[in-house]
Amino acid sequence: MTNFSQNNVQLVMVGKDVAKTTTTIAALNDGEIGLFTPGGTMYTESTADAGDQFQIVLGRGSSLQPLKSPVFSKADVTRVTRKAYAAGSVQLDYIGFNGSTGSIAVSNNTVYRATINVIESPETTNGGVLVKDMVYSSDAGATQAEIADGLFKSVVGNFSRQVEKGIGFEMLMANGSDTAVPTSADNFVFTNGSKTISATDIDDATGTAALAVGDYLRIGTGATDEVYRIVSINATANTAELSVPFQGTTQTLADTALKVIVAASAASVATGIKLTGLTMDWSNGKITNKLSRWALNLDSSSFGATTLTNSTTPSFGTGSYRQVAELEYFANGNTGEIFRSEAKNNFAFTPMSSSAETYDAIEIELVKGRSGIIATSQPQVITLFVDSGKDTSGHYALAATTDDITDMLEDLLDGVPIYGGTTANGGALTTNDLALT
Repeated sequence: MTNFSQNNVQLVMVGKDVAKTTTTIAALNDGEIGLFTPGGTMYTESTADAGDQFQIVLGRGSSLQPLKSPVFSKADVTRVTRKAYAAGSVQLDYIGFNGSTGSIAVSNNTVYRATINVIESPETTNGGVLVKDMVYSSDAGATQAEIADGLFKSVVGNFSRQVEKGIGFEMLMANGSDTAVPTSADNFVFTNGSKTISATDIDDATGTAALAVGDYLRIGTGATDEVYRIVSINATANTAELSVPFQGTTQTLADTALKVIVAASAASVATGIKLTGLTMDWSNGKITNKLSRWALNLDSSSFGATTLTNSTTPSFGTGSYRQVAELEYFANGNTGEIFRSEAKNNFAFTPMSSSAETYDAIEIELVKGRSGIIATSQPQVITLFVDSGKDTSGHYALAATTDDITDMLEDLLDGVPIYGGTTANGGALTTNDLALT
């Protein structure tokens, strides 16, 4: 079967952090993007003039043929867009204390219920919302610490059987009442998913009071660091049990890396629950890149005036590795790979995108006319991804490099509408509009 390609679609070129060459297409470095005449001569700033026909070429090392764009000129270009790398963000919400302000409204003998409507999760791939709760019934002498600890335990247990949690939970407590950990109670071992912690001498009382049941351990020294309540201590085994399995990364911490909020002080300290979006599973071409999203609602009859802080909205950002890798993988089908879905007969896909990089982008939109029995137009997009670090000296897209591709593109496409440059959106492209730093 003949293997066809399509030219009136999107061509994706992902460059690497490499230096510029000055000779032929064959001499391009692996990951270098170059500009050439239709005859294969590399352009320089002095030879690149507005209206010239040119071709964009990506070197892909000795094992792969260079990736080439169609030959085109300024007359074919409808717009150019420059997109600088912008970091994404994860969703971040707080119930009660948020690390600086806020509190949980305290009510005795009250059922507290918060509902989490999970929008992005493995269970919602085909639509719908996954509803999860955190519930706690306060006693006759409720405190913020008691309520938060109960809610923390509830929500961790509720999410414990999820294939992919998507949300991380922490209990926070205001500082000011913290005390030091006894100096010989050292080398605390915390294991992700386990309630049991250990230390070299867990009941030591050197320099301060020994740890006691009901105290809270702060995993860190600041108000934004998570806390856990101690429910039992085994002095013989030098272990203690937490009320909730440890949610952080398995680690060993010195006594100086921890603080204690004794039970008596914790009763009057502002407390809260932090919800953080976690990195979701992803496999290029198989599992779509997703962001953890949810809607958090507090039952007003129980939570009352409790502070709810929607701190950060989730965002993919621009130019992240996953975004670039997915687009590169999909567009591979436009240049000959017709089996986009993984199958045993697929050709090996050799990606240029790197998980160690983030990317700036230059996108060139074209419409090439074709005459014949019926006049047609061919809309095309050429997307150039360039590593945002540009650490290599003489980088092919760095403004400080002689004859870098951004300066030459500014010459070749002078006057076309530019978006995202220093010129106002939709204005005429000119010097420095495509500069990538």
